[in-house]
Amino acid sequence: APIGKPLDGGTILSKSNGRYLIVSPKRSEMILPWDKRHMAISRTQEITGTSDWFVPSSSLLINEDLNVKGFWFRFDDDNTYWTSDGYSVNMSNLVVKERSKDTSSKVRTFKYSII
Repeated sequence: APIGKPLDGGTILSKSNGRYLIVSPKRSEMILPWDKRHMAISRTQEITGTSDWFVPSSSLLINEDLNVKGFWFRFDDDNTYWTSDGYSVNMSNLVVKERSKDTSSKVRTFKYSII
């Protein structure tokens, strides 16, 4: 199975319909207010040398079928990540909530790749 193997500078999280879902490397993760989340995309592109990275939606982050939970983050005190749809998700318990967009949270990028 390709899960956990490197691809396009990141790590494969799942495969569905001929597409791989890839999470960016940990070193590309940033802590930013919501309106600056695009900076994480630029950082990931610089680190990986590849494009098409995006900030995931809340529905993608809480979808356990995609093997996301617990694979790409550590269970620590602050696992709150911004989503593209303006919510934050606490990955430790998969709770989606609204927060002030001025609040800084982690941002990690994902991409799809076809092989």
